[in-house]
Amino acid sequence: MTIFAGLVVAWFMTSSMVLKNVVLGLNVMAIVIIIGYVRFYVKKASVNVLKGDFEL
Repeated sequence: MTIFAGLVVAWFMTSSMVLKNVVLGLNVMAIVIIIGYVRFYVKKASVNVLKGDFEL
């Protein structure tokens, strides 16, 4: 939600199309990195549960 708010503010405050594309690209990269990290963490946790090696 914070990434989206930053994108909207940058979109309205700048008139440069290049800057808007840079901000959009950075936000997309941040979202991809966050999704990748969450997928890795969930996969790691599910493997630990299947092996029986988990902490409560």
